[in-house]
Amino acid sequence: MNTLAFTIHKLIAVSAAVVAVMAVVALLRQASIGAPAAGLMIITGLLLLSLFVSGACLSFEKPVNVVLSAIHKAVPILTAASAVLLAYLLRTRM
Repeated sequence: MNTLAFTIHKLIAVSAAVVAVMAVVALLRQASIGAPAAGLMIITGLLLLSLFVSGACLSFEKPVNVVLSAIHKAVPILTAASAVLLAYLLRTRM
């Protein structure tokens, strides 16, 4: 992979994670956390962690594992959906 493109990809990923954490912290200050929101917060955090781990594994100079590549491509969609649902739950105070 092109080093410049890879570096930009990593910077965007870290920036998006920081912004997501800042948004959740801001929402937590405004709303109490119910059980569904707490569970979804844990799931969202684990999805973000899996993105970073799979991305780190894919960054090595070894041949790309097909399963790991598929995980790294699918998890962003699940993470975004989980984060949107979490924001909704926190806004509606569930």
